[in-house]
Formats: sequence, C-alpha cells, structure tokens
Amino acid sequence: MVLKVHKSNFAIVEFTEEVEAKDLAKLVEEYEIPIYEDLGSGTLFDFSSVGIAKEPTVQEQVAKGIDIISFSGDKLLGGPQAGIIVGKEKYIQRLKQDQLARVLRVDKFTLASLEATLKTYIVGKEETDIPTVRDIIAPAEDVKYKAVKFMEQVTNKSLPLIVSLKKGVSKVGGGTMPNVNLPTYIVEVVHKNMSSHQFATLLREAETPIIVRVSKEAVLLDFRTVTDGELAIVIESFLQCK
Repeated sequence: MVLKVHKSNFAIVEFTEEVEAKDLAKLVEEYEIPIYEDLGSGTLFDFSSVGIAKEPTVQEQVAKGIDIISFSGDKLLGGPQAGIIVGKEKYIQRLKQDQLARVLRVDKFTLASLEATLKTYIVGKEETDIPTVRDIIAPAEDVKYKAVKFMEQVTNKSLPLIVSLKKGVSKVGGGTMPNVNLPTYIVEVVHKNMSSHQFATLLREAETPIIVRVSKEAVLLDFRTVTDGELAIVIESFLQCK
C-alpha cells in the first residue's frame, strides 16, 4: 500500500512540497494497491470556515477516495482519547479480523463518549457543545470578558497581588496546528511576597489545582479554555493567596 502521514507537532517551511492525496489516489488506481492516510489530529469541523488555518477534514479525505484513514478521537475532534480508522469496507473488514483488533479495542466508556461526541457533530452543535471546537473559535472579546471579570474579583487592597491585562496569543497545537496562534487576552499576576515560581506552586497545590504559565516574575492566565462555571473556582484559589 501507499502510506501518507500528515505532519504533526512540527512544520516545514520553504523549499518543500506536499503530495496531494488526490494525486496519490491516481497512482494507486494504476497499480491496484490501497492508499492509507494518517491524518493525526483528525477533525470533522472545517476551521477555515471561521477564518482559522485550513486542516483537511476526515470528510474531505474520504471524498477524495482514500482507502483507509486513521486519526485521533481526542485532540481537534474533541472526543475521548482513542484511535479511529475509517475507510472502504473491504479494508475495514480485514483489519477487524486481525488478532490485534481484540487487544487494541477500546472499552464501553470510550465508545459511549465517542458516540456522544459524534452525535453532536451530526446535529450541528459542535460549535457550542464540543469544548475543543468552542474554545478554538471563541473570539478574543469573549476571553477578555472572563479576564476582566477575574480581575475585578481579585483586585483587592487586602491581597498582595498586582494584576494587569495584556493582548496575547493562544496556541492551538492539537498536533496538526503547531503554528496557529489565536488572538487573546492574557492576565498577568504578580505576588508581592513571593517569586512567580513559588506563586505557581502555591496555585498548583490548591484544593482545586490551578495550572498557570510563568513568565519572569508573573504568572499568566489565558481564560480561553475556562468556562464560566470554572471561573469562580479560579477566582477562589487566587483569593486564598495571601
């Protein structure tokens, strides 16, 4: 077979060219061998439709005639951690007959989670109900709203905290978007009585651990992936940092 692996967690720029899957499909037709593409962080949502970088969707690659496609159930798809294989029935049946299929199969909890995730895509609610998709496409102003709400609560004369708001970027990552940056707002918090690393350790050891980024003498918070319900928990942890 012909195997194409989508680059993941890195990018090669300039003086390179990528062979399109549709061109490979023509090649394998001539020699009557299957083409298998590993998409890495497979996505069912076209992020380019909302102005974010273009990543090939699983649907697009199926439409191009790829025989076998594998991708992650988590990452950009936003479901449970799992490996998914789709493709032409004759190849899927051969894979299911392999002895390793039983060893590597997922459990019922994973299947139930995956089913719920895929149903969300089917009914077209992924932009609101799939956290990964929702957080990636969230506008910077939505992040700013949560950041300001946080700052209002922790800006207290009795707390030894210096809080400021700055523009920044959120890294999408997800394997296949290593270079994609989203505009966001970052909250910088400096503790007057301890170093940034001591402050970060204190937050990490809270009843509900708060994981922050550290830059010089400040801890940084990007509220893009913090829900309104979680915001109160973050605020409470910071109010305990006296």
